[in-house]
Amino acid sequence: MRAAVALGAGRAPPSLTLRCAVTAPIHRAAAKGDVEVLRLELDGGTDVDLANEEGWTALHHSIAQGHLPASKLLLQSGAEVNRKHHGKRTALHEAAERDDVEAVKLLMQFGAKIDERNRSKPRPPALPSAAPSAAGAPQAAPDRRAARAPQTVIRPRSRR
Repeated sequence: MRAAVALGAGRAPPSLTLRCAVTAPIHRAAAKGDVEVLRLELDGGTDVDLANEEGWTALHHSIAQGHLPASKLLLQSGAEVNRKHHGKRTALHEAAERDDVEAVKLLMQFGAKIDERNRSKPRPPALPSAAPSAAGAPQAAPDRRAARAPQTVIRPRSRR
């Protein structure tokens, strides 16, 4: 209850640019990057993978807003790193879309799958620059789309 009071019982602050509803206190705390309130929520028994109507968890919110300390706390508390929201996107998709290399590295440390697919893209964009090589230096992964044979488009004949 203290977490709800700390965040206010109303809507998320207008300063946040959110892609979906932030309804539960744990979601609001994650979207704001409020590690103290996240700890209160988690210690109070809130499910770390509690999802809103769109399937977003606190981890999706914290990653989408770029709050690494909050994201790390959620992951250390057992958040499911490869969980998809209703748009079929994982937190890794959200981090890659923001070009947040540090978030991508954090998620990969906790077992994020780089080949997870969503509705519109075959895999998260911009991951090759964040994937470490065996020597520890960033290394580009092969683009599987480039290896495909070109598609032949067959168009129907026009009627005269």
